[in-house]
Amino acid sequence: MWVIVILCLLAAGAQLLNQLTAPRPTSPELRAYVDSWTILDKWIPYVLDGLLILAAASLFALQARAVGLFAAYAAVAAVASVQHALTTRWLDVFGWAGIAAVGVGLALSLLVLLYVIRLRSRGVLT
Repeated sequence: MWVIVILCLLAAGAQLLNQLTAPRPTSPELRAYVDSWTILDKWIPYVLDGLLILAAASLFALQARAVGLFAAYAAVAAVASVQHALTTRWLDVFGWAGIAAVGVGLALSLLVLLYVIRLRSRGVLT
């Protein structure tokens, strides 16, 4: 459980740091991709980071609400990934490697969610 909490906090922190300090893309492909973002594409990563931090904190505190927070994170991440792929030039830039990375990320989110559900069913989370 500690490993999951630490990895979630590191992932959210790295994502926030990347969003706040990322330089403007210089290649034409990346510039076109970033220019195709909607306001939703720009703000969803912050929402996901917030959900992940809250979920990790709830898991650390052994609170049952961690299940709902991890479920919300997985659902928002899945919907946002599909929306982003369909409405931006994401597939043009990242292709199959990007699809594979998103698939692995969503699979890991589901595994964590299943683990947290298991903890709740065993009475570990209250």
